[in-house]
Amino acid sequence: MRAALLVGTLLLLAAWAVAVVGEVAARFSDQAQVGANTFSTDTLNPPTGLTATGGASIVLNWTATADTYASGHRVLRSTTPGGPYTQIAQVTPRTTTTYWDNPTAGTYYYVVRAYYRNWRSLDSSEASATTSSTVLIGVSNVESSVDTNPVGMAEAFQYTASVTGTATTLSVYLDSTNTETNVVVGIYTQSGSTNDPQTLLTQGTITNPVAGAWNSASISATPITSGTQYWIAILGPTSGKAVKFRDLPSGGGPARTSSQTNLVTLPSTWSSGNSYANSPMSGYVTQ
Repeated sequence: MRAALLVGTLLLLAAWAVAVVGEVAARFSDQAQVGANTFSTDTLNPPTGLTATGGASIVLNWTATADTYASGHRVLRSTTPGGPYTQIAQVTPRTTTTYWDNPTAGTYYYVVRAYYRNWRSLDSSEASATTSSTVLIGVSNVESSVDTNPVGMAEAFQYTASVTGTATTLSVYLDSTNTETNVVVGIYTQSGSTNDPQTLLTQGTITNPVAGAWNSASISATPITSGTQYWIAILGPTSGKAVKFRDLPSGGGPARTSSQTNLVTLPSTWSSGNSYANSPMSGYVTQ
């Protein structure tokens, strides 16, 4: 019995040494959880092929870790080459290999790590990109739920502006199944008496959008104030097919459909139809 305990202790110490010295293997970030009477070691491989593409947001893409048991990946960012890096996101499942980041204007440096329970891999190679635009309203995440409304019916989603600035571009993610060839988007003020959109500030049209991608419309210069609530609206006009976009399936912030069902442009004053709790839509406003 003592010999067995001694062997088990030596195995555990050896595994700890492999995990720490030189960081050549996946290592503990906390206490390991090992089942009774069993112990194994493995090298948790990092993701590969990281790329970063700048623009209104920064789009990261990579190839998933080869270890299929991994829970997912952690995205880290720095303002200087080589770090130090700060974790900004945890992306799951392992097969999800795209992340949209919308920092303030500047150049940023990224690495990605795989993780499983208390283990993490070494960093991927570094990738960098520059964004010259600042996100004023909205999110650049691709949400999980595909949503649509009948042609001629708009839907608006509530957001709180994160930055003060002048809006010039409105971007939305259109699902891969979208076939609408003209998508109207716009920004509304918040009603002072009800939790609804009120006055149209600006609108623009995306012509011949790309399905399964982010698409942008130019809008008239519109002042945005940090901390103020706004609504981003989307419409598939009656001349086309129902627009298909992304939002939360439920349990989110307020969303309102229009009471009108024959719209070809967004109305100057919003009239609400049905109410939902699936904000945010995958959409954002930049300056």
